[in-house]
Amino acid sequence: MDHVADVWNFVTGHATVISVVISTIATAAIAIYTFRLTAATTAQAKLTNDVLTLARDEFNATHRPYLVIREVYWTPPDDPGGIASIAYTLINSGGSACRVEESVLRYRSDIEGTMPIDTKGVNDIGPVTLTSGDYRFLRCPMVSEGEQVATAAHELGFLSDHCFRGAIVYSDDKGIHRRMAFRRICYRDGQRHKASYRFVTPSDNDEYEYTD
Repeated sequence: MDHVADVWNFVTGHATVISVVISTIATAAIAIYTFRLTAATTAQAKLTNDVLTLARDEFNATHRPYLVIREVYWTPPDDPGGIASIAYTLINSGGSACRVEESVLRYRSDIEGTMPIDTKGVNDIGPVTLTSGDYRFLRCPMVSEGEQVATAAHELGFLSDHCFRGAIVYSDDKGIHRRMAFRRICYRDGQRHKASYRFVTPSDNDEYEYTD
């Protein structure tokens, strides 16, 4: 009993000190727990952000715009004495909208021209916006004197194989710019006085036909 009494007397006599010690230990424990909880929350937030970023990047990669050129052919002038054109269909087969920022379209009387096409500051097509799956029927008129002479030669059957080349720079709604290029050839098939009106994609077109 004396031992119990001694312990009790010690406790009651040092209650303030013991209370401070217990409070300090509790505060330290809470601080450690809070620190660990904060670290875990921060790590979880970073992991969540990384997952969201990855999902967004994957979505953008699979839902990007994608321009293609189809149905390229010679078309006569709308009025007698007018200017002939090369007609084509511009299609956005991608998963998001895009806007044409720069473009250069060129008729060429040869089919092997390999000079790169510089589109800087030029937009022959104009600021066309295409939503996903949208398309435009467009024309490239033969406006220069050389092009008009070539058109006449084509109509008369004097023009050999020739091509329609171009490059288009387009942007998506996030401002990402991409470049596409194409080449279509109008073959004569050896028939001098029977001009073909259709441009087709040649089989060896890898260096001329791409979309970034």
